[in-house]
This record gives sequence, C-alpha cells and structure tokens, in this order.
Amino acid sequence: MFFMAVKRDNYRTLAEKFYYAGDLEKSLEMYKKALSHKGNPEGDCLLMFNIGAIFLELGNLKEAKLYNEQALEKDQNFRDAHYQLGVIYEELNEQNLAYEHYYEASKLDVEDTE
Repeated sequence: MFFMAVKRDNYRTLAEKFYYAGDLEKSLEMYKKALSHKGNPEGDCLLMFNIGAIFLELGNLKEAKLYNEQALEKDQNFRDAHYQLGVIYEELNEQNLAYEHYYEASKLDVEDTE
C-alpha cells in the first residue's frame, strides 16, 4: 500500500509540474495516472477536482462536469466541486443549477466572501 501511495504522489507532483509548465494534456495524463492508484477519498476528490478544472480550462465542459460530479459522489461536502459545477452550469446557461451549486458551496464555507 505504501508503494502505491508513493506512486500516486509522484504522478500528482508530475501533473502539477506539467500544469505550471503549460502542458495541460500531459498534466491530465499524470492526474489520471495518480487517480488510478489507491488513495484516500479526500485525495481522490482533489484529483478529480483538478482534472475537472483542467477540462474546464480546455473548454471541455462535459468532462469537467463528469469529474466534479464524481468528486461529489465521494464527498457531497466538497465545496470546491460545488463551486466549479456552478461555473460549468453558468457556461452551459443553466442558471438554476449554477445557483444551486453556488448556494451549496456557500453553505459549506460561510467564511468565504469572494
């Protein structure tokens, strides 16, 4: 199990390096490899959120939505996934669904005013 966690962390680190270097496709590939290794649910949610964020950045709303929904399946209280889904639904001109996710995000972090 320890070895798998190390591999997962290594792929996540590589994904971040590729992302900051501007290679979004390679970053996606590394994040997906990281996700393929066992880890804790919190880590899974964060990886899914990051994958969704890159798909959103690339304009692939369908995949962005899918990964954020998967994150929420693991943790319904993952505020950032709710917020990102709000952005996605706004882009899809589905204002009611966007509002619902923004509202859920705000309930989960009342301190967040931005």
